[in-house]
Amino acid sequence: VYLASMYKKMGFNVLYISNEMSEDEVMKRVDGNLLDIETQFIDRLGKSKYVSKISELKSKGQGRLKVKEYATGTCSSNRIRSLLKDYRLKENFVPDVIIVDYLTICISSRVSYNGNMGDYYTKVAEELRAVAQDFNCAMWSASQMQTQAMDSTDPELKELGMSQGIAKTADLVWAVARTEELDRIGQILFKQLKTRYHHEKIRRWTMGITIAKQQFYEVEQVDTNQGDMQQLPPSTGINRLGNNELGSRNGHSD
Repeated sequence: VYLASMYKKMGFNVLYISNEMSEDEVMKRVDGNLLDIETQFIDRLGKSKYVSKISELKSKGQGRLKVKEYATGTCSSNRIRSLLKDYRLKENFVPDVIIVDYLTICISSRVSYNGNMGDYYTKVAEELRAVAQDFNCAMWSASQMQTQAMDSTDPELKELGMSQGIAKTADLVWAVARTEELDRIGQILFKQLKTRYHHEKIRRWTMGITIAKQQFYEVEQVDTNQGDMQQLPPSTGINRLGNNELGSRNGHSD
């Protein structure tokens, strides 16, 4: 949700596909980020104040955001392609960024599941990446780590769950880790596991997080035994399947 909000504020058009949360819940979290309000208090704003704040955001020339919910295990690349064509024809909406939440609860458009999760989710990743290529947009998605790596603060690419083919397909892979110690100080740890974009000088960094507002923020980086904690790169995610670099531009709001 933070990623979608950030791109929208930068002026990009964003399509957020949810395979778990309802559209209303996703939008409430986006509102929390954009309005700088804890999500639990949004309903207490009242209609007039809420509309006023949203109108103020629109006046700043932000990008458009669409949220589409699919039942778990029903979203495929073909359904996304059909949705994109409908948006373009009926609403003149063409996304610059697609966020799929998340990859391993999507299904393949080309093959049936045969019991081999590795092969199957490699196909899903390849099909989603092909959507990004064909529609000239960036795509972000996520996958869980293997069980033994879920509590690790130093995960490796080989520990990505379900399929190594996901990692091989993605252009950029980040791992995101939380610990009790980080939770106490309101921070979260990122580790870059793969990139096709630049030399891997920056591999580990932390960010501050305010969960109630769905916001990340930069924090002073403290050197650790890992030896490579660095300042925050400009955007966050776990698997980037598309192959387009994005820069800031003006957009328009829904």
